[in-house]
Amino acid sequence: MPDIHDMKLDAQPTQEELCEHKAALRLYQPREFDTDIAESYTCIGCGKRLDIPEPDWDLMREGK
Repeated sequence: MPDIHDMKLDAQPTQEELCEHKAALRLYQPREFDTDIAESYTCIGCGKRLDIPEPDWDLMREGK
């Protein structure tokens, strides 16, 4: 017989399942050599580490 408590937990989506990374705030942490902190890109909504996007070089050239 299935456990009712487990069924209730499985029916509720987690924060990670609800998060759409495009709508949530994202945090880019550049690498810090002096404190040995690695480069990272994290979704603030669910805390998931995301792939670091490539820079848009064309957009960067327009700003000059």
